[in-house]
Amino acid sequence: MHTNFDIFPDGTAWVVRCQSAEYGRYISQIQAFNAAVVEARKTKFNGRLAHVRVMREQGSAQADFVSLL
Repeated sequence: MHTNFDIFPDGTAWVVRCQSAEYGRYISQIQAFNAAVVEARKTKFNGRLAHVRVMREQGSAQADFVSLL
């Protein structure tokens, strides 16, 4: 089982969300990505797999992702 940290555009901001928890709203996609990686590393440190996914839009099934094994 793995944990997904999803990054998606929402208006003029980029949002990082994991399940129902929102980890912040950022001005740029790269800021959101970096914040998601920090949270994913914490998850990995606790022994769980984590994926950081950049979604094309909220609720989209299509994403580019990085897996932290």
